[in-house]
This record gives sequence, C-alpha cells and structure tokens, in this order.
Amino acid sequence: MYPVKDVIEEVNRTRGVSGGWPSVFKYDYEESGRKARILLNTEEAFNKDKKKTLRQLDSWGFAFYSHLNTSGIPVEQLCFAIDFNIDIYLPDFEAFKRRLSYLNLNNEFEISLWINKEGQRLYSADGLFNRPENEVVRDLGSINPGGDDDKPGRLEKDFQAFLFGRGLHGDQDNPDRSSERLALLGEDFFNLKKTLNAEQRWLFREFPTGVFNEKIENQSRIMPTEFVDLVGLNKNGRLSVIELKVNDPKLEVMSQLLDYALFFRTYLWNDVKKNGCFQTGNPIKRWDYFICYVVNNHYHPRFDNVFFNYFSPKDPGLNEFAFVKLTLGLVQKTARNPGI
Repeated sequence: MYPVKDVIEEVNRTRGVSGGWPSVFKYDYEESGRKARILLNTEEAFNKDKKKTLRQLDSWGFAFYSHLNTSGIPVEQLCFAIDFNIDIYLPDFEAFKRRLSYLNLNNEFEISLWINKEGQRLYSADGLFNRPENEVVRDLGSINPGGDDDKPGRLEKDFQAFLFGRGLHGDQDNPDRSSERLALLGEDFFNLKKTLNAEQRWLFREFPTGVFNEKIENQSRIMPTEFVDLVGLNKNGRLSVIELKVNDPKLEVMSQLLDYALFFRTYLWNDVKKNGCFQTGNPIKRWDYFICYVVNNHYHPRFDNVFFNYFSPKDPGLNEFAFVKLTLGLVQKTARNPGI
C-alpha cells in the first residue's frame, strides 16, 4: 500500500498534465470513512459543456477509484460532488443521476451524490427501470432506419455508413440496410449470413434516444436525445447496441455507452422480449439479455481498469444487458515480430 497522502498529492499535482487527470476536478480521500471524493468546482467548465463535464465526472470518478484500488487504498464510498447550485431538472443531469444510481446498485461500495454540499437521493432499481407512464419515447415505427446524417468527410460517420450497407451492391446512394459488413467488427459478428436468416439481418443506423414528458417535443424533454451508431443482431441473434469511435480514446465513452444501455433497458427492452422483435419485421433470436458494444481502434490507457469496475455486474440478474469492448485492427505481438 502506498502512503495515501502521497497518492492524492500526485493525482492533484498532475491535473491538467498530459497523461494525468482532468483539471476541472479535485480529488481527495478521507481515511476515517475510507471515502474517495471527486469534486467539480469549476462552474465555467460545466456551463460550457454540461454533457461532456458530467460524463467526465462519473468516468473519471471511477478512474480515481481504480487508481486508489491498485495503490492498495481501500474505498468503501465514492462521492461525486458539485460545489455549486445547478438545475437538477436538466436532461444531462438526469442522465448523470441515472448512471450513478445504476453504478451504486452495481458495485460493492457505496456511491453518493452531492450538490452544493446537499446530498441527493439516487434511484432504487425499481425507480431506475420502472418509470412513470408520463415518460414517453419515440415510436419505433416512426424511426428512419437509415438515419439522416449523411454529410461526407467524417471518418466515424463514413465508417458507420459503410457498415450500414452503403454501396453494398454497387449503389452508393441507396444503402441495402444489411448487417453483413458488421463482420469487420470481429468474432461476435462472424458470418451472419449463416447464423441469421434474411429477416434477422436488419440494421438501424443513427437510432435516436430521448425521453419526454407526455409529448415528443423539446420543451417537454426529460432525457437528452442522442443517436446510437448502429443497432442490429450479433451472430447469436442478440440485440446489439453499437457505439463506434475512431481515433477518439476519451474515457467518457463509458458514460455514453451506459446512457444507451439504460435507455434500451428501461424503455424498449420489455416490449422487445414480449413481441420477439425490435420492430415489426425486425425479429430477434435471443432475449435473455442484450449487448452494448464499444468499438475503437485505440483506447485510453486507463480504459481497461475503469471498464472492469464500471461495468462488471454485482448482480447479473439486475441488468439484462452486458458490455463488450471491441478493438479494430487488434495486433498480436510475438517475440519474433514485436511490431512497433
């Protein structure tokens, strides 16, 4: 075990330094209660980009926990604190609160949330997954399976369009909406033509999330609207929610992926299980759980340690979803061929 004081001083000393810790947060630890705390006290950063700052807060909070853990420092409570007043009805804050609620249920240690030194109540499992009837989402039948974002010249979007089927049979303007090219993502999507029939090889691109109070309109928004890169089936016929990243190793992709998982689990999954399909004409084969994939060619150096603590379920029955990391162009190095 490293001296606690030295570890905390080193973390705060490397705030804002390449390879260090985000400068918008402060980090401390109380030995008496074995409580780690990550504090946002920079209102300017929050107002500049609320979604980004809040996603950084929980992902880097877990990075802090993992760092203490590997340093031999026990943590029984992980505290997330915002040191100024904010509107707790902001959609991005509601998403943050739901992530922390899930993480609190999903870990052996306690998670707490404080706003301007006032404790905030997190959701129970029932409160998280069984939402009031006034909360509505877009009807699946109204969603364009091909998405609408076709502006060229952006690597991730171009890759997304290619996987969706753009030009699969020679027609660049009319995607075939086939999951055939998902084979490029690896073993879980191997040879879909053999494992899935034609009806099961459906695919959605730019699938919209978003939760609203009774009406689908901006002024009644409860949760942010985002667009999931791809939604389809893997080789086992399980619903697969896929987030693509290229040359973008930010740690907060985990928060983004958890947002997607909670949306699908809370608002869509029960109907999928009941009807055996994602939408009329889009059947699934397996509905014991669904999988959220994060795909990237390069991950943050802290990603694997944080990923394990962030996503390993304490109670597998709680979730009905799982997380999988896929690495594009994975290189296996040997002694004779060490690579670069």
